[in-house]
This record gives sequence, structure tokens and C-alpha cells, in this order.
Amino acid sequence: MEGHPAWMASLSLRGAEGPINVFKYSMAQMIRATELLRTALRGVGNPERERLFHTNGCLYLHRAVSERERMILPAACPRSVASLPLRVIYTRGLPPIPSTDPCADPIRQVLNPARPDLWTPEECGECPSCEARKARRLEVEGRDGVAV
Repeated sequence: MEGHPAWMASLSLRGAEGPINVFKYSMAQMIRATELLRTALRGVGNPERERLFHTNGCLYLHRAVSERERMILPAACPRSVASLPLRVIYTRGLPPIPSTDPCADPIRQVLNPARPDLWTPEECGECPSCEARKARRLEVEGRDGVAV
């Protein structure tokens, strides 16, 4: 979340052939998966500041830490991008953050040739969101040597 500490929960549903591509989740599966993620983060963070997004293999819920939680975090809290999203389902209570938007033209890194639908996105490096991530990495690395 643009360098701000956040809680993260992720979930991957499995079928007879292994992981189910999130783009193929039924509405019922998407609703249930989202409920499970919210349950996992119940009682932590600020539920008014979160975003739900996915890659091909996982659904993610990122939730900003609460003000109380932020006050007790160590100064050297890691800053990293968990995974490059393919689609943002919703963002609540957060300003637009271009560096967390999906890449416009991701390079497909197929994990298993038998499952070409389960690929990992790699940045194209040229679209607005990739440019924003690059600028964010430079900003953070210049400040404390920790890449996002």
C-alpha cells in the first residue's frame, strides 16, 4: 500500500486439477473466498482502508494497519509489493495509488506448461503503473536501501 504497513491475507482455491484460476471463480466461490479473507483479518487493521485484488492463482486482501498498530511497529518495517495484481476488485478508503495498479501489458511467466492459465505477471516496464512502481522503488531505495 505504497509503503504503508498493511496486513495481508491470501487464498487459493483448488479443484481436481490443482489451483483454480481466479478469473474462473464462480460468483459463489468469489463471495466465499472474500468472506474467508475478511475472517482471517477480523480484529486487525483498519477495515475502512483496504483493497481486494487477485493474480491468476490467488485472491488477496490488503488492509492498512490501524493507527494503534502503526504506533507500535518498529521503524524498519519491511516495504514490499506482495504480488503484481492482474485485477483490482475494490479499493476502500485509499487514494488512487498508481504503483499498486495492474500492469497494462504484463509479460506472462508460465509456472507449469501443463497449466498455461496459471501464469505469473511480470512488469512490462513501460505502462503508467510500471513507471509508478519504478519511481516508488527509487524513492524507497534512496531513502533506506529497502526495495518495494
